Amino acid sequence: GQEVAKRRLTGGPGGRAGSHPARRRLRTLQAQERRIYADEELARLLLGQAERR
Repeated sequence: GQEVAKRRLTGGPGGRAGSHPARRRLRTLQAQERRIYADEELARLLLGQAERR
């Protein structure tokens, strides 16, 4: 379960960011951070449910 969550956090549009200007990269990084935060909340919820079982 945890591995899937980790893969979802690390997986995503990365790698080709080098060709983008720094400003756009910063904007996408901030968007990714927001998405990652939501994913962490979701993962925490799922982990809590799994532990209760």
